[in-house]
Amino acid sequence: MPLRHPSLLCPILAFALAGCDPPPLARDYEVALEVFGDPGRPLADAQISEGPQPIGRSGSDGKVHLLLHGSEGRAVALHVRCPDGYRSPSEPISIVLRGISEADVLPEWQVHCEPLVRTLVIAVRAEHGPNLPVSILGREVARTDALGAAHVLVRRAPEETVELTLDTSASPALRPQNPSARFEVPAHDDVVAFTQSFESRPERAARRRTSRIIRIGAE
Repeated sequence: MPLRHPSLLCPILAFALAGCDPPPLARDYEVALEVFGDPGRPLADAQISEGPQPIGRSGSDGKVHLLLHGSEGRAVALHVRCPDGYRSPSEPISIVLRGISEADVLPEWQVHCEPLVRTLVIAVRAEHGPNLPVSILGREVARTDALGAAHVLVRRAPEETVELTLDTSASPALRPQNPSARFEVPAHDDVVAFTQSFESRPERAARRRTSRIIRIGAE
């Protein structure tokens, strides 16, 4: 009787012949993801998918617990779709399945969803400039109080430029006239200051012209 090829003996006599290891067993592995919009700020409603199949969604605490099926050592690619207003990661998260004992801490991965819009608060301080309109592109967005203070909240995409103008058209004696400042929106929420000092130029009194009647000839 002819001998079988060695490559066929291993599947048939896998547990009888040395050097033929049994295939790894597939089972469920528990992992946890924590989704943040900004560092320290959990983000809810981020969808986690394995391939085309959604398998979880982050809660109000930013966390989602998953059961991933496979054999130990297998790498699983998880895709994250961030909620509206946030940029999703361009690459999937690769998680290698590892068994843990009861004393081990549950494996946890962090995911960051970058906000598409940032908040910039501009604190305006106009010295000697009370009740001045503060405008962006000609539109009034705030007005200084009796002390020359105002606050402007801007929501823009990072790296956009915002130009703020103090409108002095109703106060022609103030100098400088219509000063402005530009601010670039950073990649994080921030507060910046716009400080401007004004001087008041005294108005010149109009010269009074008096007419003289010149008489020609004597009476």
